Amino acid sequence: MQTQAAERIRERLATPFNLSGHEVFISASIGIALNQAASEGLNEILRNADTAMYRAKDQGRGCFELFDKGMRARNAAHSQLESGLRHALARDEFSVHYQR
Repeated sequence: MQTQAAERIRERLATPFNLSGHEVFISASIGIALNQAASEGLNEILRNADTAMYRAKDQGRGCFELFDKGMRARNAAHSQLESGLRHALARDEFSVHYQR
């Protein structure tokens, strides 16, 4: 059902519209999060939808993703890797080696 709504939104956005005499095309990346536990608050649901939206953006233009808990773990691992690389770069810990 949630994906059906996302599909309808994508279909509507796929139709170009006129804006001040110019034909405009738009798309949207959609993140879907369900309230799966009664203990989840609104902020957590919005954070989950945001996580799913960024995953949809990674998939390409005009995609949608349904949040799953694995996304949170993948994002945390990615953030940790990125942070580690930034710190290593700042501390000049990289060296270049060439091979013939």
